[in-house]
Amino acid sequence: MSMPAETIGAQDQVLAAAKESLTFASAPLWKRPCPFREDFKARQPGHQTHLLVDRQVNAEERQTFVHGAIRLETLQGVHRHSQWRLDFDPQCQSVAIHSVKIHRGSLQTEQALADRVHIVNRDAGPDQLDVEGVAALLILEDVRPGDILEWAYTVHEKSPLLAEFAMAMFTAPPSAAIGCFHFSIRFRQTRPMKWKSSSGDLCPEETLEKADIVWIWNRENFHGNWLEENTPEWHIDYPWVQVSDCPDWETVSTALAARWRDDPNDSSLAAVAKKIAREDNNIHRQIEHAIEFVQDEFRALPSDAVSFLQPPATPAVIVRRRFGESKDLAFLLSRLLLALNITSRPVLVSSVWRKSLASLLPMPLFDRALVEYQALGETRWVDPTAKRQGGGSLHRVICDYGAGLPVTASSRLQSAPQSDTRASVYELKESILLDTSGSPSWMSVTVTATGSHAEAFRREFEMEGAAAIARKRLQHFAARFNNARRIGEMEFRDDRASNVFVLAEGYEINDFLVMDAKPGLCRLAPSNDFLLAALKMPDPETRRTPFALPYPTNLVYIVEVHCLALPPGIVQSRDIDSEFVRFTRFRRTLAGDWTIKFTLSTLTDAVPPGQIEQYRETLRELRSEASWSLLAPVGQPRPHQRSDFGKIPTSFQKEASPPPAPAAVRPPVRSVTPTPPALAGGRAHEISHSPNGTNGDKPAQGSNGGAAAGAPETRYKRRKRHRRRHRSAEGKMKGHYVAISLAVTVVALLLIYFCAKDGAPKLPSVPMPDAPVTTSPQ
Repeated sequence: MSMPAETIGAQDQVLAAAKESLTFASAPLWKRPCPFREDFKARQPGHQTHLLVDRQVNAEERQTFVHGAIRLETLQGVHRHSQWRLDFDPQCQSVAIHSVKIHRGSLQTEQALADRVHIVNRDAGPDQLDVEGVAALLILEDVRPGDILEWAYTVHEKSPLLAEFAMAMFTAPPSAAIGCFHFSIRFRQTRPMKWKSSSGDLCPEETLEKADIVWIWNRENFHGNWLEENTPEWHIDYPWVQVSDCPDWETVSTALAARWRDDPNDSSLAAVAKKIAREDNNIHRQIEHAIEFVQDEFRALPSDAVSFLQPPATPAVIVRRRFGESKDLAFLLSRLLLALNITSRPVLVSSVWRKSLASLLPMPLFDRALVEYQALGETRWVDPTAKRQGGGSLHRVICDYGAGLPVTASSRLQSAPQSDTRASVYELKESILLDTSGSPSWMSVTVTATGSHAEAFRREFEMEGAAAIARKRLQHFAARFNNARRIGEMEFRDDRASNVFVLAEGYEINDFLVMDAKPGLCRLAPSNDFLLAALKMPDPETRRTPFALPYPTNLVYIVEVHCLALPPGIVQSRDIDSEFVRFTRFRRTLAGDWTIKFTLSTLTDAVPPGQIEQYRETLRELRSEASWSLLAPVGQPRPHQRSDFGKIPTSFQKEASPPPAPAAVRPPVRSVTPTPPALAGGRAHEISHSPNGTNGDKPAQGSNGGAAAGAPETRYKRRKRHRRRHRSAEGKMKGHYVAISLAVTVVALLLIYFCAKDGAPKLPSVPMPDAPVTTSPQ
């Protein structure tokens, strides 16, 4: 691929400027000597051993002296460091190389020769140029395991950004043992310098040299902290020291805003803004179109903290190039939104320090730029370098950077807007038509992904293609069920506006049932890796650092088992709710249908070291509840499948705009297979399977003898008429039963009445005594 002529010209100019910014000279006189021990041994040896990490800053001269030494222990270490590389930005830095030596015993060989150092683009490519960064590359000669590589150079800062202040961040190599690390800064007594460090015992030694104060942090025989597995990205577990005399973050934002200026003659975005406004009057859809324009049509180049010292390129340059760093694309998107009369501004964040940025001293430590915008009272952040995002203007998913600094005058460090933790949900639904008579069972799989999960599917399909993903998923289910065969074609639908991705497929599965100890029963107990793999179990050792959790995570797993012999049961539910995770299990058993639903959500991004054991117990309980099994009698044929078996749900098809035509599902043709008597409980069953996937129904035939295009709909209407007639006949039969029952009841009551009236026994009469005669006197 040939490069554009203007790109080649820009590349030549950058390389020429870089060569002028690179010199070979002796070390500055103000630096302090820092010897190192060549015999230092790490407790856990690796491919290389750090013998010296030395950085000394002269705040008044804006110079940083860098001195380092490593011992190459293995051949892999030699391969890794056989090319000495120094990255720098010629627009704001100049470099003086003092020495690059190879120590082999008492012999020292100097490698830093002017004719052997090459200037290359930091990220060179056939049509890509990082115009703000280059690298000095030196290929070392005759390097062997056991040699010591030592280098020294000085970087002079030339950037006008915050030139009146002195700021530096010292960091030791992560998870590395160091023979000696030495950090120092020299500044005038009139500077209100402040410092912070990674631990309370990492304090400076202060000395006075003439009118300068020198702070020195020195450690020897530092064996480092081994990086523990699953440590959060924001947790810095290696020594660092920060110095700065910048008073506040408002000073930093004001200096940045002064350099991020607009070009008054730049009208490159006017036509784009007019087109977006003309196509739609809705403010939310205008924001969505503007974001998609930048995210989808512009390539993103990598960036670092050094490149952020320079202002971004103008929108006209970015529109012409169609690529840029995150700061360039953020500046472009914010100006496009402003052209649409939408309040917006760039926001700078750190992918290294993240939420720890708020606890540091004010200084530019940013390596990524976002865009903040407001729409109808809602404030949102968006990453202009993200690809294939969805969710409209208010529901886009963004990484949690914790805090950011808006690029406007007198802005303070802002916390990230609150995001909906339920915006990203991954739902897996498996419906199994269980066959226990010896024939294969059928399973339909439906995945509904929203938020970041939908974006991951969208990028995966774009990079790999649907055919490759279908093969990969078939291999997964074949390994899970021992034997799987696809039914029909995999379907998928992508509703980018709602940021919902739905995938559906059908499988014929076999050899996954296990005979139970009780005769006549078989057990279905597939593995629940979907939930169990989401959360790692911490090691039993005592941790030093927090244990990272995938946050936010929202998983839903639904299993439906259809078998005519399944008896009804009671509803069961189980909840596990801790301060780290929330888990629910709901089971419902109806006659012939068995459903279980699991949900899993994380509530925080890390578990503190002191609560690891509590989290471990919760995870054990969760894993116990997530396992499931089902007993079913043998000899039961597979139930009839529905017409939408293995297809996209109809509800999603109605919501998708525009809905692509669904692919026809054509189950494989299977011959008549007699059921083994052992599985059928002594009785042999024979189940015929027609080519269209129904049991006993004849498929509609086309002119070519195959299934007609409207066969699924025809079968559905036929079954619907059959069910309607069946219900009508059933209703009439019920009426007859009720009438006969009433008649029988009336006759029985009448018989009882007459029998009680005529044939009832009579009691004997009792004679009464004669009453005395009483006469009245005459």
